[in-house]
Amino acid sequence: MEQNTLCVIGGGTMGRGISCVAALGGYQVHLVDVSEAALAGARADIERILDAGRARGVTDDATARDALDRLGLFTDLSRAAGPAACVI
Repeated sequence: MEQNTLCVIGGGTMGRGISCVAALGGYQVHLVDVSEAALAGARADIERILDAGRARGVTDDATARDALDRLGLFTDLSRAAGPAACVI
């Protein structure tokens, strides 16, 4: 178990938001959903959220890039949750 790893089940509206904020906060995030398509949509929306934050001056390019680097996408729950200290 890794203390800085968080697993978020579901890439819907809430899961995307939680994943984005946790990644910005420095956590390694494992976002898990049932399909690659759902995960691709979640990642695209998280990128949009980060772009909006950069446009408003809330975050900078390096911080947004680091947050995306901490985001892992999974369709296998056991692989995503296994190393996580917390599952949401």
